[in-house]
Amino acid sequence: MRQGLSQSVPTRIKAVRTMERQLLFDISHPDAFKNSGKFHTALLDEADFAMNRAAFADNGYSKGMFYNTYCNARTTLSDGRVYVFGGHDMQSDNGLYKVNIFDPDSETWVKRRQPCTRANWNKDPFGLALFARDPNAQFYDNCDPRDQQSTQPSEPSDQNTRAGIRRRLRCRTTPCSFVGGFDQDNSVGPDPDRVAKGRQEPQPDGRGLHRQPCQSGRS
Repeated sequence: MRQGLSQSVPTRIKAVRTMERQLLFDISHPDAFKNSGKFHTALLDEADFAMNRAAFADNGYSKGMFYNTYCNARTTLSDGRVYVFGGHDMQSDNGLYKVNIFDPDSETWVKRRQPCTRANWNKDPFGLALFARDPNAQFYDNCDPRDQQSTQPSEPSDQNTRAGIRRRLRCRTTPCSFVGGFDQDNSVGPDPDRVAKGRQEPQPDGRGLHRQPCQSGRS
């Protein structure tokens, strides 16, 4: 599954930007491990990705995944299914309650409710119709990101606490033991008086907590 920060390979390589958030990598493909002798991600460029591109296939929205699973906790069960706990909701400080499950037999994701913002984006990419109608619109109609139900509508499979950043998972078969995460109230916006040089001081409700970013490929 594709992960990474803003300057990592997935966003620096232009060819990847049009691909879905989750990708399948076929290790048996003849192009899977072609390389030019570069092994540091900072040195990889468009030509390097082109060598392996045929080994990747989209496995996100088109396969039933509606969420950003960056910085998740994940485990593979004995039957081959992959459980993906958490991720990021809209931006990097709000974790996900979601538990997404990948079925290797169908190479699709177990059905989850689609967020209003994601559904509207699919119908109106970049909000072109939205802004033509209302140039000052801040979000799609009835999709206020401060409303939890518009970004991750509740389901029985949801976790009790949002998860995104620093968590531990112990799981061989269900049920699983899950520890940690990052829980923040996204209904409350940042306090502009506490913002200084891009950072906020920690507040009682958890806003402004400073933490290390999730490293690409780690959980």
